[in-house]
Amino acid sequence: HSTCGGKNELCYGRGPGYPDEFESTRIIGERQFKKAVELFNGASEQIKGKVDFRHTYIDFSKLEVNVSSNGASKVVKTCPAAMGFGFAAGTTDGPGAFDFRQGDDQGNPFWKLVRNLLKTPDEEQIACQKPKPILLDTGEMKLPYDWAVSYSFMLNIMSYSLQAQFSYG
Repeated sequence: HSTCGGKNELCYGRGPGYPDEFESTRIIGERQFKKAVELFNGASEQIKGKVDFRHTYIDFSKLEVNVSSNGASKVVKTCPAAMGFGFAAGTTDGPGAFDFRQGDDQGNPFWKLVRNLLKTPDEEQIACQKPKPILLDTGEMKLPYDWAVSYSFMLNIMSYSLQAQFSYG
């Protein structure tokens, strides 16, 4: 669990330009740029053909997935996104506050009360996210807009957009 001197608030990551975060950002961006140029210049295959697209929406919040383990296979179902108490503990690139701790599998009664003012998770969501206690039921929070975050990334020449967090039960 990430604490520094016993407190989350004392944990800060250090980039290559420490203590200047802007310099760290510049250095990391330059490294990414140089690698992209290297990959581009070293490409051995030219992409040909027209640019086209297909859009498909898949609701990842309740998707059935076949999982194999030790030769056995079972069907599990993904859950709507939810952020646990450990999320609020932050990471070394940005500490949390209020003494949240990573790895918390119980939660805190006060913060559960605050959570319930926003959206009380139902029993199905609690069971699906278990053992993670839900701090924010983001996948089911719709007001004033959807709270669940999506990420997009490129793979070869195809683009995929996925929810921010996967859990299954």
